[in-house]
Amino acid sequence: MKKSFGIISGAGPMAGVLLYRQTIELLQAQGAWQDSDFPKIFLMNIPFIDMLDNKKNDVLVRNQLIKSLEELYTKVDYVYIACQTLHAYLTPDELIYYRIISLLHLIKTELYSLDKPLWVVASSTSRRLNLHSQIHRSRVRYLNPQACDQAIQSILRGLKPNLNWIIEKTFNSTVVLGCTEFSVSCEGLGFQWIDPIHLAALDIVRKFIQHGE
Repeated sequence: MKKSFGIISGAGPMAGVLLYRQTIELLQAQGAWQDSDFPKIFLMNIPFIDMLDNKKNDVLVRNQLIKSLEELYTKVDYVYIACQTLHAYLTPDELIYYRIISLLHLIKTELYSLDKPLWVVASSTSRRLNLHSQIHRSRVRYLNPQACDQAIQSILRGLKPNLNWIIEKTFNSTVVLGCTEFSVSCEGLGFQWIDPIHLAALDIVRKFIQHGE
């Protein structure tokens, strides 16, 4: 039986759109073209309260997230949260209960056989919550979180910030896009990175094909 999928977006809003678009494009690359060739996808854009290094909003953000998960619970088989930081507001049991495919788990699987120096470009909130500590056996190093916050805010405004400083700092290293806003802005840049939005799109396509009629 074909599976259905939920995407929670809004932190920021373009990341969920990117995940949806990449999923459709990957299926088209495999020959899908009729409407019935594509999965049922619920894209929810939630206007989340500011999370950039703002601890006082943690409870409110979690409440918004749980409410959106409850709305999706009876509608879909799998949920993808198009924001890594939001994963920190859920317990491991909640990830299982709401059938969430964790972006952090997808990253960890992708990194399993890699042995290069690892850098993460992420928000100051992700660093405060130590969000990426478990994705790799070696020490995770965060690039300048203040510079990352400024770049994230520019992307949220629809701008294309200069990210060459990432390339210069991480030469010959593996870079994890630890904020999905960087997934939105890094298409076409000349450095090697692990993109969780692309990994999620691949996972949706794989599950859809495996369980197709």
